[in-house]
Amino acid sequence: MRGSYWTYDRFLRQLDNGALKAVMTGLVRQLYELGIVDASFIGLDSTPVMANTKQNNPKSFAKSKFSKENHPKSDPDCALGVHSASNQHNERRYEFYWGYKSHVLVDCISGLPLYELTTPGNIADSSVAAEILASADQTISLKECAFLADKGYDVKGTFCR
Repeated sequence: MRGSYWTYDRFLRQLDNGALKAVMTGLVRQLYELGIVDASFIGLDSTPVMANTKQNNPKSFAKSKFSKENHPKSDPDCALGVHSASNQHNERRYEFYWGYKSHVLVDCISGLPLYELTTPGNIADSSVAAEILASADQTISLKECAFLADKGYDVKGTFCR
């Protein structure tokens, strides 16, 4: 089974991300033209994507595994990120990780993704929101839509027109 993981990992590393984005753009445009997505109500959120590195192993008790000076050698493109480990309003628990964030814009009615952007884990959600909306708007019209996002994407003046 170990060989299949490395085969898949090699496939992903060699795959042109631009080709995948072009396929997704074409599919979203077709779904819009067919009326399956209408983009009248859209939502944006991110999720952490852990890098495949020993520093993310919860069984590792190495000192300073989440120190910026201790960057994983196995994935030079990843970055130190932090995410909320609790959904409780009055509880603030955070977890550090080495990796990335996947930001996904969805059509809230159908639940289908409209756009995806992967960034290093240290990139703030608010810094990519306008870019994501502008890129998605080039594929299908997002004018006059209702937009939902958590406070991580909220920046004063970002969405005012």
